Amino acid sequence: MTIHLLKNSHDPLALKTLTMVSSPNTSSTVVLLTDTSDAPTIPGVPVYTVSDHPAPETRKIGYPQLVEMIFQADKVITW
Repeated sequence: MTIHLLKNSHDPLALKTLTMVSSPNTSSTVVLLTDTSDAPTIPGVPVYTVSDHPAPETRKIGYPQLVEMIFQADKVITW
């Protein structure tokens, strides 16, 4: 699994690249490092936000979950 960490949820290069490389054969996850309500939608890729108030049903995760995801990932890419 590859985790893409985004500091800016509207980074045009990151979003364009993620849209182009995402496919059913790749296992990618996007984590926004800011708690935002307007998370981008990338077909076939789950998008999470890091929040002080995690809520799994809304794909908001806490810092402990982020650290766990990073250690389970094969690759971590920061944007």
